Amino acid sequence: IDACVSGAMGLSVVDSLRSADLMSEALGRAIEHGDGRRLAVCTIWQAAFAANEGGPGETRTRALLARGTTIGERHGGAYERGCVRAASALTEFHLGNFQKALEHTLVGERIFLDETRGTRKESATMQIFSLASQAMLGEVASLSRRVELLERDATARGDRYATTNVRQG
Repeated sequence: IDACVSGAMGLSVVDSLRSADLMSEALGRAIEHGDGRRLAVCTIWQAAFAANEGGPGETRTRALLARGTTIGERHGGAYERGCVRAASALTEFHLGNFQKALEHTLVGERIFLDETRGTRKESATMQIFSLASQAMLGEVASLSRRVELLERDATARGDRYATTNVRQG
């Protein structure tokens, strides 16, 4: 299950179809094994993939997100809470609700950075979507300052993934 989730997360930026397929595999295995924590994570990330459809997938996306949130509240911890915020951010972003997306990304980023370990990809993803949300909202001055700050921080940590994402994003 963890290998499928990891593969799905790694591929999500470059191959969303294979990534979604791996997450579906992980979800099926989590159901099969009755693993509540992993079921929460897989369901929440399935919602994030469904969010890519935008408006036509809104009902399904919100249903998956609600179900994943409920499971996460019962079986999860900080990582699952961060995933809920991440999937909520992606949902709102893809539906054009950029202010709500920005709010979710900022909370999700803090959860991943302050309350979890080994979640740099997740926090970097939140940073990219927060920057994209700021751009869509026309917040150019704050966007420029935040890009500079995030790039400096990522470079100082030697985090090439985050540095590249900030520079390209």
